[in-house]
Amino acid sequence: MGSSSHRMKTQVVRMLIVTISVFFICISPFRIMNLFETFNQDLIYNKLEVASFMLWANIGRVLQYLNSAINPVIYNLMSARYRQAFKDCFLCRVNGQGMLSEVSGRNRNKYKVVNTNASILTKNENGASTIGE
Repeated sequence: MGSSSHRMKTQVVRMLIVTISVFFICISPFRIMNLFETFNQDLIYNKLEVASFMLWANIGRVLQYLNSAINPVIYNLMSARYRQAFKDCFLCRVNGQGMLSEVSGRNRNKYKVVNTNASILTKNENGASTIGE
């Protein structure tokens, strides 16, 4: 039991290190460009340097967005538990079985688990969802 616990902790630490490293790699260029613009404004106003600065600033912006998009990919690559949870969420399963169904009445925003082993959710001619095998 201690071995698997140690392995899980090691995996979490490794994933944390990768996530933080990617964060700094993606965020740093834009932050550096902001500092450069703040302290070297005279140098930027040359026409060639403005174009070059804008190109690097836009690359930095794209990297910032990429950081948010790449985090789920990192988690998916590094964690089997995350992959399984993502599949369960995508397939509307709870704990690997059942489907989520809305609770009507006063608890409109709450969900309950419908216990089923069905693999297909279809709509009939009335538009109602039915569960098939």
